[in-house]
Amino acid sequence: IVINSYITGQQALFYAFFTVIKSFVSLDILELIPVLLAFIYALWFYSSFFVYFCRLSSFYRSMLTYILYLVFCFGSLIFSFAISKLF
Repeated sequence: IVINSYITGQQALFYAFFTVIKSFVSLDILELIPVLLAFIYALWFYSSFFVYFCRLSSFYRSMLTYILYLVFCFGSLIFSFAISKLF
């Protein structure tokens, strides 16, 4: 959880930086660049943090983290829809 929080904080800096740039420059590619940078940064961080594992294992760990994140987000979305229907 601590590692994912650190990575998410760094990725938020990417998004904030490109939000400021996008307010001055109107290019559609500026929406894709921070997503790619955040993904590449996460892969780089996992590969350097898990340096004692093989690269394939490090890649699997990072992909598993993203899959678990998507499952958690999907579960939270379903839960919020269920709560909104009750109230």
